[in-house]
Amino acid sequence: MLKINKNIVSILTISLILSTNVAFGQANRENQYDYVGRLHNEILKEAYKVSSKSSSYDEVCKVVNSICDKNAEFKRVTSGSNYRTDAKFVETALSDYSQQFKNVISNSKLSDNAKTYAQNLINYMFDMAKSKEEPKYEDVYNKICGFEKDILQDVKLNETDKVTLLGGTSVARYSTYLWNVENPLEPTNPLEPAKIKGFWRWIATAVGDAVGAISGGSAGGVAGAIGGAINLSKATYDWAGNW
Repeated sequence: MLKINKNIVSILTISLILSTNVAFGQANRENQYDYVGRLHNEILKEAYKVSSKSSSYDEVCKVVNSICDKNAEFKRVTSGSNYRTDAKFVETALSDYSQQFKNVISNSKLSDNAKTYAQNLINYMFDMAKSKEEPKYEDVYNKICGFEKDILQDVKLNETDKVTLLGGTSVARYSTYLWNVENPLEPTNPLEPAKIKGFWRWIATAVGDAVGAISGGSAGGVAGAIGGAINLSKATYDWAGNW
């Protein structure tokens, strides 16, 4: 009879647990623009250490853009792009929240095929935000990874479309994780109440980040994606709390 070393079993068990946690983390190595979501979270948290919950959209945008200007990795991955989003960008997008950002997506510079992908992602996130039972983060993560797989395999999408969409899905993954486990605007308090007027607030906030990335990305590439997502984040957080 084969004897199994208990130490090996323990090691394999720990490895399985660790691999599971990694799988349901934030990253997706299949997406070459995964760094967009990671940088989004890093700069967002840094910005909210400086600005306050009562800061205006214009004040938040100025803080975010200033941090972006000083962030070495941001400047490297954006090739020094000077494109920045502002309060007008935020206000225009926010006015379309109740329409699930259909006008924002429709007016973007994406191809019609890419717009369909973008709207499907946003509609899915809204469906999850309005679901009766609170969604599990790992289910949201897996669904977004599924979107990314389809985007990567679609030969009809041009490179600009793919950069914009994959930047948006990366932000969607990282942002839902961020708002699900902590509250960057109020780090000393949990994200309460968890559900406001029928919306799960962590997803309702993250959907704005994703739209900011897609809309900003279609206009200003990676610089627009990261800046647009962060700048729209606070606005969506407030909106989700006052829906």
